[in-house]
Amino acid sequence: FVAKGGLMVEDAKTNGLGELMASLATKGAGKMSGDEIADFFANAGGSISGSCGNNTFYWQASVLSPSFDKALDVLADVVQRPTFPQKELDILRPRQLAAIDRIDEDWAPQLFAFFRKEFFTHSPLALQADGAKSVVENATVEQIRAHHDKYVRAGDSVVAIFGNFDADAAAQRIKKLFADMPGGKVEIPAVAAPTVPAGGEQRVLK
Repeated sequence: FVAKGGLMVEDAKTNGLGELMASLATKGAGKMSGDEIADFFANAGGSISGSCGNNTFYWQASVLSPSFDKALDVLADVVQRPTFPQKELDILRPRQLAAIDRIDEDWAPQLFAFFRKEFFTHSPLALQADGAKSVVENATVEQIRAHHDKYVRAGDSVVAIFGNFDADAAAQRIKKLFADMPGGKVEIPAVAAPTVPAGGEQRVLK
């Protein structure tokens, strides 16, 4: 499931909410707790995850074919009815903060982060998906839920399925499972194209 949004709807004050929202949605949704969701996918020989991309939020799940119907039910809840438990946020937050710290522990991600900041000077693409430490440290369940409610919309979303399944039956179930999803489209702010000065060099100094 892919929804339009991602880093392109974040700014310095919200950078990191998208990754928290997408990841935390898999830790409790509908009537299932995070442990119940994890146990289902472990027993089904699969997995589920959510993440924030440059211009999308996305959730992906995989299971062996006998568990397909239940997996689709769970995915629909994760996308539309995440419960965002505080206890799960307390577990997830230090992990995301650690991911932010790891950017500077190796030259490759550090250089890529530096490039984004210097090249996309007037664009949300200068931000990092894991977010700013100040935002992640202080993010609340209410902020994360508001981010979800604002940006996960049926008008700018796509569901893709592949594998061994009945396509016609799956299409009907998808229409039913996602029938109540809020409509509307997500507005992506217009940004100027990046400009690259001729010559010169940039240095990353520790």
